[in-house]
Amino acid sequence: MASVTPELIEDVIAEAPAWCKIALTMPNERLRGDAHAALAQHVYEALYQQVVIDLDQLALPL
Repeated sequence: MASVTPELIEDVIAEAPAWCKIALTMPNERLRGDAHAALAQHVYEALYQQVVIDLDQLALPL
């Protein structure tokens, strides 16, 4: 696994669902809480997902 850097976290947050990022600014506390949970789940999955390698995938020449 690659080391976790501020740049990696920045990229992961940038790729998060737009509704999460928008909902963080809403006055509704429940909506903000849902956004926090969804954003945290997105970051966690992006940083700690297992890499699946398909051994049947053909390598394409560059």
